[in-house]
Amino acid sequence: MKGRTAVANSRAGELFGYPVEDLQQTRVAEFISVADDVYENVLSGEGVITETTGTRKDGAVFPVEVSLRSTYWGEKVMVLMFVRDLTERKRAEETLRQSEERFRELAETLPETVFEADVRGRFTFINRRGFDLFGYTEEDLDAGISVFDIFPPEEVDRARENFAKRLSGEDVSRFEYKATKKDGTLFQIETYAVPIIRDGKTEGIRGIGVDITEKKRIEDELAKAAKLESIGILAGGIAHDFNNLLAVILGNVTYVKSNAPELEPERAVEALSAAERATLRAKDLTEQLLTFSAGGIPVKKTINIKHIVEESAALSTRGTNVRYVFEATDGLKPVDADESQIGQVINNLVINAVQATPEGGEVRVRCENYSVAGGEPGETPALETGEYVRISVADKGVGISSEYIQKVFDPFFTTKYKGSGLGLSTSYSIVKNHGGLITVESEMGIGSTFTVYLPASDKTVKEKEESLDEAVPGEGKVLVMDDDAPVRELVGDVLTGSGYRVAFAGDGAEAVELYKNAAASDDPFDAVILDLTVPGGVGGVEAIQELLIANPDVKAIVSSGYSTDPVLANYELYGFKGFIKKPFRIAELTKVLRDVLVGE
Repeated sequence: MKGRTAVANSRAGELFGYPVEDLQQTRVAEFISVADDVYENVLSGEGVITETTGTRKDGAVFPVEVSLRSTYWGEKVMVLMFVRDLTERKRAEETLRQSEERFRELAETLPETVFEADVRGRFTFINRRGFDLFGYTEEDLDAGISVFDIFPPEEVDRARENFAKRLSGEDVSRFEYKATKKDGTLFQIETYAVPIIRDGKTEGIRGIGVDITEKKRIEDELAKAAKLESIGILAGGIAHDFNNLLAVILGNVTYVKSNAPELEPERAVEALSAAERATLRAKDLTEQLLTFSAGGIPVKKTINIKHIVEESAALSTRGTNVRYVFEATDGLKPVDADESQIGQVINNLVINAVQATPEGGEVRVRCENYSVAGGEPGETPALETGEYVRISVADKGVGISSEYIQKVFDPFFTTKYKGSGLGLSTSYSIVKNHGGLITVESEMGIGSTFTVYLPASDKTVKEKEESLDEAVPGEGKVLVMDDDAPVRELVGDVLTGSGYRVAFAGDGAEAVELYKNAAASDDPFDAVILDLTVPGGVGGVEAIQELLIANPDVKAIVSSGYSTDPVLANYELYGFKGFIKKPFRIAELTKVLRDVLVGE
C-alpha cells in the first residue's frame, strides 16, 4: 500500500513541514518509511506499533513511532496512522548510552572494585578489579551472585541491615566488613555506596569496595610502634613509683625479720600491713601497665569509662612536672570498649599534653554524657544520631598552628624533636574502630583540647566483688603447678594452713602425669591450679586439654601474672572452672578454690 494521504491534522503538517493541504496530496512513502508487510498485517486486521523514520519536506530525517490500524471510510478500507516524534527520546537514550559507556570505561580503569546491585542485592555489574579481588567470573554474575554471598555468616545480618539503610537513603554510606573470596579466603573490605534512583524510584545501589587488609595490618604495626614510644616515655615515672613502693615493702619486711625475736606482735602486724598495702599498689600499677601494653584484636566489653580514663591520666603524668585534674559528671553512661586500647588513647593524649607544657602546669581531663539529636545542627556533624560519652583532654601549652592542625592525626607527622608521630594517628584509628570520633581545637600560645566521642552502651557494667581479708577454710587434695618454686611453696603453705592437702608440679607435663597416677589410685586430686605460662615447658592451656581427656569433669583453676590475657577473660571456653590473677591475697586464692570445689 503506497497511497496518498487522505486526511492529516495540523500537528502532522507541523511535524513534517508541509501545509496540511499539501500533505494531503503527498504519498505516504515520501514522509514516512513503513515496510510493505506492515501494511499487509494492518489490512488483515492487526494493530501495529513500530519505530521507523520520518522525512520532512526539507529532507531532514528523524525518528518516529507509528501506530497503525485499519478502519473503514464509507466502503473503502483505510489505514489510520498516529505518529509520535521520537527525536528527544532518542537523544536522551543516546546521552544515557554514552553516559553508561563512559561509566563502564571509567569503572574498568579504576584500581578498586566498582559494583551495582538491584534492590534484592543481586549484582548487576562488577568491574574487572572486582572479579580479580573476589575470584568470581562473568558466568557467576550471570548466575545471580548476591551482595550477601561475599560475606562470612557472622557478617551477613549486619550486611543486610546496612543494605536496607542504603536503599532507604540513610546517610550511612561507609562500612567496614570481613569479606570472603570465592575460594573462602577472608580479608577486610571498606565499602561506599549510594542508592540508584531513576524517575523517583530506587532501583538498587551503586558503590565501590576497597581492600583494606594491608591498611589494617599497617595500622596494627603503627599501634605497636606508638605503644613502644609511649612506654619509653612512661618508664621514668613508673620506675620512680616502683622504687618507692619497693622501699616500703623491703624496709618493713627486713625490719620485721631483723627484730623478730623481741618485736611485739602488734608492731609486726603494723609493719607487714604497710608492706601489704604497698604490694597492692604495685599490683595496681602493674595491671595498668599490662592493660596499656596489651595488643592484638580488640576485645570489647561493657565498662565504666571513668576508671580507665582516670587511671590512664594518672599513669601518664607520673614523674612529670604536670598534674592532672579529673572531672566526671554523675550518671556517666557505660561504653562497649576495649579497655587496653581506650587506655592507650588517653595515655597518648595526656602524654601529648604533658609534652606541650614543658614548663609544667596542669592537664584537665573530663568525662561527660553527650547526645546528638536527629535533624539538629550540632558541633560535631560527623556523629550519627545517638548517645555518646565525651572525653576531653585540655592543656594550656604551646598550641598547634593552623598550618599543622589538619595533619596531627597523620601517621609519622610530628613537630617534636623526639617522637615518631604515631601516638595521635594510632588514637584516631582506635577511636574510629570503636565507632567514635576524635577532634582537636587549638590556638597558638593558649593551648589545645582533644575530644573523644564514644558511643554509649545500653548494657549494664558488671560490678566487681569486694575483696576479702581472711582465708576461706576448706578440705581436699589439690595439685599446684607453677614453674616458680617460691610461688609453689607460698601457695602450698597457704592451702595447707587452710585445711588442704597439697602436691606440686613444675610444669604441665608433670602435672598431667601426677593427676593421672592419682586418678588410678584410691586418692585422686579434687582440684588443680595451673600456671598459664611456663617458659620452655607445657603451660596451663596445653595441660588442661590433656586433663579434660582424662577427666571431663576436672576442676581446674588457671593462674597467671598476665591479667589481660584472653584466657583469663574466657577461661570457661578453655575448660577451666575458675581463675586467679597474680599477685593474689590468701583470701582471694582460697575463695576461688572453695567456689570451684563446691560448684559455685
